[in-house]
Amino acid sequence: MDLCFLKNLQGRATTRSLVASITQAVDAGLLSAGEKLPSSREIAQFTGTSRTTVVRAFDELIARGYLTGRKGQATYISNTPCEPALLSFEPPMDLKPATFSGTLPIDLLPIKEWQKCLVHQCSKLTANQFTSDTVQELRALKQAICGFLRRTEGILCTPSNVVVFTGTAHAMQSLARLTVNEGMACENKGSAAFELFQKHGALVSELSIDSAGARIDAMGTAAMGLKWLYVTPTGSRPSGITLSDARRYELIEWARMHSGTIIENATGTEFQYAAKSSPSLFAQDRSNSVIYHRSLTGLLHPLVNLEFMVIPDRLLEKFHASCPELITPPLIEHLALTDFINDGFLEKHIRSAWKVLRRRRQMLIFALKQRFDCKAEISSSHAGTQIVVRFDNQWTKESIVKAAKIAGLPLSENDLFCADSPNCISEFIIDFSAMDEASTEQKIQVLAAEWTQS
Repeated sequence: MDLCFLKNLQGRATTRSLVASITQAVDAGLLSAGEKLPSSREIAQFTGTSRTTVVRAFDELIARGYLTGRKGQATYISNTPCEPALLSFEPPMDLKPATFSGTLPIDLLPIKEWQKCLVHQCSKLTANQFTSDTVQELRALKQAICGFLRRTEGILCTPSNVVVFTGTAHAMQSLARLTVNEGMACENKGSAAFELFQKHGALVSELSIDSAGARIDAMGTAAMGLKWLYVTPTGSRPSGITLSDARRYELIEWARMHSGTIIENATGTEFQYAAKSSPSLFAQDRSNSVIYHRSLTGLLHPLVNLEFMVIPDRLLEKFHASCPELITPPLIEHLALTDFINDGFLEKHIRSAWKVLRRRRQMLIFALKQRFDCKAEISSSHAGTQIVVRFDNQWTKESIVKAAKIAGLPLSENDLFCADSPNCISEFIIDFSAMDEASTEQKIQVLAAEWTQS
């Protein structure tokens, strides 16, 4: 196979760029269905990157449906590739700030601690650890995840309930297979999750949201025909809204009374800024009706690309029947992550990042109020790494985006993330995760100056 479509990646290939180049080549017809790909080692040599980087790209492409193959065998272009736009949402490049993927900035990563765990595992690695039983079961990692959830979320589970995934696409596609031909309600009609479930055959309706979170009561009689709810109880992106106690009770009661299942997207769990943190739905549920889905990628990327779910006992058989072939993470990565969790580094990292993010959030809100006063309305969100701002409507969208570019402010239009919602008009998202305190005031000052001139 001619690898010319990867030529522009030589010397600078990453997992993300490899995934993008291969999907583009498939979509453009440069790679045909059934065509055999060169080995990961050959591609690594051609692009000048590590084999691990290529393997991770292959894993994600297999999860997306672009490639087929198993470890130790050849990899081929799939006969039925999925549409990339339905698997991962990317805002237009001219509006996309660096951290809108949901990952933390590099300055907050626990690089030394991760390096320590890697070195420790590499120093004692033996051939016996490569047995299929050890790799497939991931027993130690699952046990470490159970301990982490028990300490931090009050979630009680066993390793048999924990399923590990190599990234968001892999995890979401597995969830989508569960919901085929069944009624489902999902937040934000314009979200990638909504479109993915719909693409895979779920009968999806929009679950409306207000200041107290998702509203199952707004579904009316339609709620009786639902089998699934997909919700983000804490820090729903991009609004940052946290589900109220009353709404949590309503959702759990709906699941109990109608034998339904709630898929709890635990995004935002780590970074809550209210005086009282909200518990997970899984910990509150007593009827085995909640699937808990959480990403470690957002906390540790590019060190780790891993997500996990806790599947209730009553759904384990159905889950494994619909997802018989699960892709396992690289051996060294999952062994190092096991140490990272057991040694307390993950919890230490979350606490450290939370302190920095809280300061950055406070600084941004203070600067906006100081420079814009009543000309900018800030949402009352108390979780996540973004805030939603509504500027005075005498300032056009175009002028706001232009001024933000001049100021170097990571701002994007809210309607990019929640299409067809009238509440998104004139709202903007500002990601504060990478905004250090020293530059925030200056950027908002420039933004205000541009606004005055316009």
